[in-house]
Formats: sequence, C-alpha cells, structure tokens
Amino acid sequence: MKYGYKVTKQGRELLAALLATGKELEIARVAVGSGKVSEDTDLADMTDLVEYVAEGKIAQRRHVDNVLYLTVQYASNDTPGLPAFYLGEFIVWAKHPTTGGEVVLLYATLGDYTQPVMAYAEGREPDVRQYPLALVLSDEINATISCPAGLVTYEDLQSAVETACRDMVESMASGGIRKTLEATLAADQWQPDPNPTNGYIYFYELADPAITAKQIPNVTVAEESLTAAYECGMCQTATAFNGYVRMKCVEKPTKDIALTCTLSERGGSDSEDTSGAAADGDAPENK
Repeated sequence: MKYGYKVTKQGRELLAALLATGKELEIARVAVGSGKVSEDTDLADMTDLVEYVAEGKIAQRRHVDNVLYLTVQYASNDTPGLPAFYLGEFIVWAKHPTTGGEVVLLYATLGDYTQPVMAYAEGREPDVRQYPLALVLSDEINATISCPAGLVTYEDLQSAVETACRDMVESMASGGIRKTLEATLAADQWQPDPNPTNGYIYFYELADPAITAKQIPNVTVAEESLTAAYECGMCQTATAFNGYVRMKCVEKPTKDIALTCTLSERGGSDSEDTSGAAADGDAPENK
C-alpha cells in the first residue's frame, strides 16, 4: 500500500458545518500509531487509529487562498519512557462547531513505508517526525493532498518551509517531479566524513549527471532495508548537489540499503545546499 491520506466522512461534514456557521477550524487532538490498514480500506471511513502509540500535535498551521497548510508532528521528547516503535499512521481530530464534540478530520497511513522512531534518551537530540500537508478546499467541500511522502527535521522545516514548502507543493501538484532513481547503497561504499556534524560519521553520494542542486530529494527506504537503515542511524534528510545526492549515517552500515530517490524541482537560487525530504532511517539528529 502507498502512503496516503483522506479527509474522513466526518471531516467533510465538519467542514460543511464550519462554512454554514462561519466558525474557525479548531484542532482538538493529534495522535500517531503503528497500525496498517488493509489494501481495500477507504481511509475516509476511518474513525480511529488501528494501533495507537502516542499523542502528537500540529506544529505549524497557515492558509493561503483556499489552501490550508498543516504540519503534523510527533516528538520523542514529549513521551519520555516510550520505547522505539514504527510509525505507520496518524490521525487528526477537530472540534465540531455545533455539537462541540471531537470529530476525526483526517486519517493518514504510511502504507508500506513505515518509519522507525527512536526512543528518547537524555543527552541525545529527540526524534521529531513532521508531515507537511496541504488541504485544498473545493466546491464539493472535499480536500486533497499534495506533499512528499516523507519526513523532515524540525530545523529543516524552520529554515525552509516559508521559502520552499509552497513551491514544493505546487511543483508536485503540477507534475514537477523531474527524476526517480532506484538504487542499492552498498555497505562497503559509505565513506568517513572528514568534517562530521551532529553525530553523522559516514556519507554516501548517489551520483547521476541529471541531478542538480535546485532539486529536492525525497528518499524512501525499501521495506526490506528499514532495519538496516535504522541500525546504522541513517539521517532523515538527504541533500542534492550538482551531479549527486548525499546521504549520511551515524555508523557504517553492515548491510546494503535499497531505496528510491525522487527528485522534484524547486524555485529559488542555484544554492548547492538544498535540504531534502526524509529517508526512512534515523539518527541522533532526528529533530
């Protein structure tokens, strides 16, 4: 199953009620889970998580014209003592404008691309997972999403969301994907970084002459390689340069890592430091 999301049937009725009453959307709760829905499940029918794990929150919220931008966040330091888990779903509740009750606004599944989340530990950076979403209100009081199926760190979002997120969403919505690479990163080809940062000691450069520094890499680790990526502390983000995408990890992998790297165009200058969307691995920098 692919990564996907839908505003629920309850959520559609709630949006209609908001328009009728003229009230604002009030988010009540956010939660993440490790469950997985079946292939034939209509996400609009979901009323709860398959397997609840922890509470989350909305990290950012804004609207431009008829587009509502939300960033769903889970941070391990908000749940100290919770062991590591695989994040596979999240859900958002909103307050109904007339009944005052909590209604499921939207449900999302990561499908086959579950994310290993590290437990919080003193002295290490927390593991923070963020999902930027764009809800586009149509004349049918429905909603759609256009965003990369991945995760980014808190710092990456803080520095990039205002300048790049809107361009990225619009680019993806208009078919702005330029190239998709299927690759297997050989365990013995990771190199020590002479100037390591944030605990990432090794790097791998996935080369292709068509890659440019203006592209956004969205890296998705194959399901069979999730454990290997988790064990080596693979960084959530990748960076595009002219001719290659660089990925990082804490420890040198002991197994090959299969993944897909999708590169989409972005606006802006020709800067060679372009933050990407997240890979399905993790490391101490996870924020």
